[in-house]
Order: sequence, then C-alpha cells, then structure tokens
Amino acid sequence: ALLVTLGAAAVVSLQLVQWRLVYGQWITIPQGAAFMDWAAPFWNEVFFSPFRGLLLWMPVFFLALAGLLLQMKKQRQFLLPLLIVLALETYINSVAGDWYAGGGYGPRRFTGELAILVIGYAALLQSLPHRIRLIAGGVAAGALMLQQWILLRFGLAEAIGGRVLSMSPSFEWIESDYGTFLRQMASHLGDLVQRPLQFIHWTDSPLGILYSGELPLKQLAALLATCLFVSLSWLVVERLFRRGSTASASSRWVLLALLGVVLIGADIWLLVWG
Repeated sequence: ALLVTLGAAAVVSLQLVQWRLVYGQWITIPQGAAFMDWAAPFWNEVFFSPFRGLLLWMPVFFLALAGLLLQMKKQRQFLLPLLIVLALETYINSVAGDWYAGGGYGPRRFTGELAILVIGYAALLQSLPHRIRLIAGGVAAGALMLQQWILLRFGLAEAIGGRVLSMSPSFEWIESDYGTFLRQMASHLGDLVQRPLQFIHWTDSPLGILYSGELPLKQLAALLATCLFVSLSWLVVERLFRRGSTASASSRWVLLALLGVVLIGADIWLLVWG
C-alpha cells in the first residue's frame, strides 16, 4: 500500500500542479464538465473505427487482452486487478467527447495502459504451446509493424482513416471505411522502397517534429534525465530488497521514501521552473 501510494503521488502531483498553475484549481476538467458523458461511451468507435480505433491503430491491445484472459485461471490474483484497471481506463477514454484524442495520434490516451499490455502480450505467448509460439510471434510482430507504420505516416495533412471537422463544441469527424484506410496505408509502399528517408521524415510525423525543432531541447533532456533517474533508482531499490541484502529493513524503507520525495520534487521543479 505504501509503494502504491508513493507511486500514485509521484504521478498525480504533476497533474495537480499543472492544473493549479494553468486553471487555478487543483482538481478540474479543463474542457468543462460536459466533456465527459459518463452515460454514453463510444465503445464501437474506440475499438473498431478506422478513424483512430484500436483494431487498426493499436491491434496489439487485443492480443494483450487475450493473453490476460487466457492466464486468468493460473494467475487470477495478479491479473484480475490489471484487467479491472484496463477496463476502467478504457471506459474513461471512451466517454470523452473527443474519444479520438483530438488532433493527436488516436490511441495516445492508452499509453497509461502500456505496462498492462506488455504483461498481457507476454502472457499470450506463455499460454500457447511451444510449437506455435513462433507463428504467434510472427502474427504479433505483424500487428506491431502495422501500428508503427501508422505512427510513422500519421499526420494531420494525411487524415488517415478520416478527419476532424470540429473540435469544439460538437467534436464532429468524418470516418472513412476499412477499404479506404488500407488503401491509404498501401499507397506509401512505393515511398518506403524508393525514398525511405522521406518516408520516415514526414513533416508532421513524430520524427519530423523532433527534427524541426518544435520540440524544445530542454523538454527532451528532461525526459531523458527522468528516465535515467528512474532507472538508477530502480537498481538501488532492487539491490536493497534483494534477498540476502545486509541493509536493515528500516534503512530500506527510509531510502525508498527519500527517492520518492526527490522524484516528486524534481518533477514539480521541472514543471514550474523548467
């Protein structure tokens, strides 16, 4: 419970501070209360729409979900809480007025579930007989390649799978069909073979934004520094709690609490003054 509380505090504190700085409130819905319609989730669109739906834009989601369900009997105590969290977060994503995440990459709101999806993906491979794991791995690799293909080609100019007509207040969009979506993806095969650099370095792609300088260097440096700090902290904690460690139980928890305080403080400092 202490570890969960520290982890939640480290994450939630960033959001609370940002809301306080921008909107003057610690807890709020920036888009307004009407933005979340809790009684009318966009289930079909979130899962199956060619316009930012999970089936085409993040197919590994379904493979990971299958893995979690297949391993439920063997590891219920571990996987059931993960499934509950995944279901709740999927529901929250589906009731937003712009369930397709506005002008951004559609499934970006599912980045918070990536840790759960990784476990589900591994559970899927573990649940399969050894002789067909290679085939299953090939199918999963194909799904991941499709996801990365869309990510590289994603840009507002291309309007993959449809386009946004109105962001506010009606959140309207035009949705293409599956055939149009697949033809859009296939149309870039020639560019991949003939002009690979241009294919990767698309103007509105993530790499294009990075190369153009629109992503401030200090933000990128802060992200890398945070990753390094978290990695080093994890190594310290893992060593302290390793079986046979000479450190006392009290010193372990004190150090763990200090790491949590430093991480929260560093994040708030970057957010306020960085």
